[in-house]
Amino acid sequence: MNNPAIPLSVPVSLPVSEPPRAAPRRRSPVERLRKPASWLAIALIGWLWLRLEPEQGSRLVFAAELTGFVAVMAAVLGRVWCALYIAGRKNAELCQDGPYSLVRNPLYVFSFVGSVGVAIATLRWPLAAAVALLFLAYYHAVMRSEEARLKALFPATYPEYCRRVPRFFPRWTGFSSRSTLTLVPGDVTRAMREVVWFPVAFAAVVALNRIA
Repeated sequence: MNNPAIPLSVPVSLPVSEPPRAAPRRRSPVERLRKPASWLAIALIGWLWLRLEPEQGSRLVFAAELTGFVAVMAAVLGRVWCALYIAGRKNAELCQDGPYSLVRNPLYVFSFVGSVGVAIATLRWPLAAAVALLFLAYYHAVMRSEEARLKALFPATYPEYCRRVPRFFPRWTGFSSRSTLTLVPGDVTRAMREVVWFPVAFAAVVALNRIA
């Protein structure tokens, strides 16, 4: 006589579906005009370069160029550091670790540091001040626009992330990082190409200082 089969109750974990996300917002005009605005700023900076006289003095020149070099290297390494964390994740998930646990817009922070570093190396202090002010004014609008888009993409997590992590000036506590990173070679290569202009611009400025 066959024994009757005894049904077994096996707990099964079903994946919990995320709530549907809102459709991504189109990039605002401020975001779409980023490249034309950058070229316009470069033209203005070039005009200031020609109009302003550089500061003199060997010690001052050395200090300015050293400061610019350190800032440019920080920008290059910082932007590559950001790419290691956000590569392949942008708009797919909210990146909150690595440099993104210190500040919400680390790429812009490092770009600001590098841009001001190059400007300082020109030995023209009004130009350096103009670069800093133009960058902060324009990218403040860009960051506000991107925040609205990210809030639509991640309505459950982004508001809390904004409360916890500052927009532009880093908070040096609360750093967190995942134990492993998945590298996307194409994205990392693109990040390397995007930072090349910092050392190139710095080298060109120093060379022009020597010629002048």
